[in-house]
Amino acid sequence: MFTNMTKTNWKRMLLCAGAGLLALPAFAAVETVTYGNFEVSFYGNGDVFSSNWWGNNQGSQDWTQEVKDCVGRALNYWSDVIVTDSTEKVKIAFLWQNLTSGALGGANPLYYWNPYSGVCYSNGEAALREHAYSGAYYNLANKETTSLVRISTNMDFYYGESETGIQHSQYDLQSVLVHEIGHLMGFDSFCSGDAMWGNVYLGNGDAFTSVTTFDTLLVSKNANGDLVNVFEAKDSVDHPGWVNYEQNVEFSTGKEYFLKTGETDSGELQLSTLKVYNPTTYSSGSSMSHVEATGTGEEPQMSYAIANGKIRRELTSEELTLLKAMGWTVAVPEPSAFGLLAGTFALAFAVSRRRRQ
Repeated sequence: MFTNMTKTNWKRMLLCAGAGLLALPAFAAVETVTYGNFEVSFYGNGDVFSSNWWGNNQGSQDWTQEVKDCVGRALNYWSDVIVTDSTEKVKIAFLWQNLTSGALGGANPLYYWNPYSGVCYSNGEAALREHAYSGAYYNLANKETTSLVRISTNMDFYYGESETGIQHSQYDLQSVLVHEIGHLMGFDSFCSGDAMWGNVYLGNGDAFTSVTTFDTLLVSKNANGDLVNVFEAKDSVDHPGWVNYEQNVEFSTGKEYFLKTGETDSGELQLSTLKVYNPTTYSSGSSMSHVEATGTGEEPQMSYAIANGKIRRELTSEELTLLKAMGWTVAVPEPSAFGLLAGTFALAFAVSRRRRQ
């Protein structure tokens, strides 16, 4: 049987009663490692990541060095993409769980509200932008600084580096991790079904409608078929200089929402070739927080699903453009050998798809 060690930082240990031996618990602290701009903690089997924001999440599998190296490659890739002078690190707890509904992984960001922009920054944005964790932000997670990434235990993952080593039945873990970290870096939305849940409530009872950086790029068509910004910022009457957002915004499942990359001097919207993933049936964790191609371009890294037997570890040029529109200074990493070949290799098989949250 298993004995639960209640202290967060210690592993649940196996008692070898079947062999007539009682193993003394060998206490092992959760391992914390730094990769580039990221400080990550690996929660193993029985370790509990305790958070007021996300509750208690218990790991159900240990981490091998091979898998930790895979995590490191994904984090180092993002460190190469984002240019920052910040001395802060993006803190992430990684753990394995039995995820449901075909999910390969899930990302749970923290949020920090900037009243002067009206935008809620994700943990990654808050850490790597100017004034990270300063008094200019309202920490909505009660001073917590660590986000959560969960990986499914019931999927067959490929952990290697080679583009030819993956089996047809396997899912590429590095691709999944690059995707999940993308949510922590800002590919996330407060749009939920037909509502906005991004309201910030202050101690005096005031409520501000807040959006994510990704939400500020949303564009739709009005009744006349004209492209219009979904959200318009406005100054607060009660708090001059602070920004609130129009609350009379209705969302419709199945509706086309585009993403702007900028505006001309005349106010004309410049759009990405990517649009927001918004199926007719709302899917929590997928709808409005992912992108999909509108034409025949590359399949985006931040799409809602990836096929088994496929490797997709780098952001497309359009996704890099969206990161710039979200306010990041972006560097384009040198193309890897697998990046030049992966498109051809991955399309060689007709395979099923699994959803990534």
